Amino acid sequence: MGEIAKISGPLIIASGMRGSQINEVVKVGKQELNGEIIALKEDRASIQVYEETSGLKPGDVVNGTGAQLELELGPGLLSGIFDGTQRPLDVIREKTGIFIARGVNIPSINRKTKWDFKATAKKGEHVKGGDCIGEVQEKNIIHKILVPPKVEGKIEEIKEGKFTVEETIAIVGGHKLTMMQKWPVRTPRPFKSKKPFDQPLVTGMRIIDTFFPVAMGGAAAIPGPFGSGKCVSGRTPILLADGDLITMEELYERAQKKGVVKKNAFEEIIELYQPLEVLSLSVGEIRKAKATAVYKGKSDKLLRIKTRSGRILEVTPVHKLFKITPELQVIETPAQALTTGEFIATARKLPELESKAEFDIYQLETLRAVEPEIRAEIKQIVRNRVKNIGTKAVASELGFTIGEVKRLSSGINLPTLKQVKRVYGYYKMPLPAIKLVRGDRRGAEVTIPTRMTSELAEFLGLFIAEGYLRGNRTLVFTNSDEKLLSRFAELSQKLFGASTRVERQKDKTPNVLLSSRAVIEYMKGIGADGNASTKRIPQAIISASNDCIASFLRAYFIGDGSFSKNDVEFTTASIDLRTGVSFLLSRMAVPFAFGDRTIGGKKYYRIFVRGKPALQRL
Repeated sequence: MGEIAKISGPLIIASGMRGSQINEVVKVGKQELNGEIIALKEDRASIQVYEETSGLKPGDVVNGTGAQLELELGPGLLSGIFDGTQRPLDVIREKTGIFIARGVNIPSINRKTKWDFKATAKKGEHVKGGDCIGEVQEKNIIHKILVPPKVEGKIEEIKEGKFTVEETIAIVGGHKLTMMQKWPVRTPRPFKSKKPFDQPLVTGMRIIDTFFPVAMGGAAAIPGPFGSGKCVSGRTPILLADGDLITMEELYERAQKKGVVKKNAFEEIIELYQPLEVLSLSVGEIRKAKATAVYKGKSDKLLRIKTRSGRILEVTPVHKLFKITPELQVIETPAQALTTGEFIATARKLPELESKAEFDIYQLETLRAVEPEIRAEIKQIVRNRVKNIGTKAVASELGFTIGEVKRLSSGINLPTLKQVKRVYGYYKMPLPAIKLVRGDRRGAEVTIPTRMTSELAEFLGLFIAEGYLRGNRTLVFTNSDEKLLSRFAELSQKLFGASTRVERQKDKTPNVLLSSRAVIEYMKGIGADGNASTKRIPQAIISASNDCIASFLRAYFIGDGSFSKNDVEFTTASIDLRTGVSFLLSRMAVPFAFGDRTIGGKKYYRIFVRGKPALQRL
């Protein structure tokens, strides 16, 4: 066991490594990153780490394994996809997502798969290293099972049937043989003779098979230019696994504060301290995956693709999309190779996301706790502390003014939620559950919903459709339908315990007014504020259950939609709102189409839901 003394990119110097060997595999740091000793001098070892070294620091532990870097040879190898240290990329993708998480150690060859072994040698035959004793059909290739080097003798036992790579298939000279062998990569594999490379490896991609032919048994490297990956414009909306809907640009800006930034003239990569959960297409399904890095590259140009339903994609020319042929085959096709009239696949249904935890009412720091028991307990806590160390000292340790400490210890004022959280947290006491709050000392008492429900979703749907905030104290819902006005007032009472009144003015649409600074702060806290051009769907709705989303959409369409037979259309000045609604419709597997129109020089964004079957899903 040693420890890191110096770090230089993928190369680290470790001290205290006396007794180690050249080419020995080591585990570096808490994540046990894979490394290999490439030089030794006294007790210091130079180690090549085969994973990203960001986050490592001098003093981190380095453990030797006593083994050299080995590869596993056996059935499953020919049909697998591996990185340079033979980690199975397809298996890792299933576990951690499209990016390889650091410190992941998964067997290269599956230990549970059973292979059909057919013996080509018989009991009693004399065999030696390199002789074939059986075959396994691995896809369209016959995988020959050979006697390991340095093993020689008579076949004492050999079996046919289905076996895993770790089960014994034969005994030769007292050695139990399996279908898998391990071999150190630095040691040349012995051979009887070398065959010429005279058979091409056909990939099925004409550009490679024609201009970059590869022989079976050969090795090849295929370089690619900067920006040759799947890149989209910064304006592209991204739905995270927690229901947060943001643009790629916003995601990158957030990531800059949550990871290590590496850049050159062509690209920037942020390696995240904590993986980010995203939605990813995997084996034909959209599921959660963990992204460990965020990438930003440069491209000479972007292509803008518009579908008949109005969806718009902005991607690099080499970004691949799924084209559907007339024969209903799905082919990955670069954007620059698509032509007008061709069909591409898009996600019709998004998976149901896990509902977020309860809304943290303590985020609303300026609201005041009403419960008498909380007020009395804080009074007692602060008063006792003042007796022990004095008012000034209490103010210093809590970060309050002397006036705040005096008011809390006397119980004159209702404590703010910020004060409650600070007092209970500083003295290591569990936070009390807040049931009633006020926005001001003498404001009306209201309750704050902490979990998303169908009724809360309906309230938010109506408000986002036809509501707005008037100053810092009044929530306004505008509609000419008396039933909707009554329903909004009813929901206000049920959810917040807040009374409302109807405002009627000559030649104007009537309003329902809910006057409460506490409710206003709550609406801002969940992201349900904004004017006509900046409104968006709250994250709590996007991550809610399908029942809640259906309630929201029904209320939204009733409040702001226009109906024609079995079609619904709504128009908004906020492109973010339309994007959010489209994601909600995708959650419900409801097909939709986009459209735009300009009124009085201002652009409005439209969304259409057509047909009775689509509407019935809501």
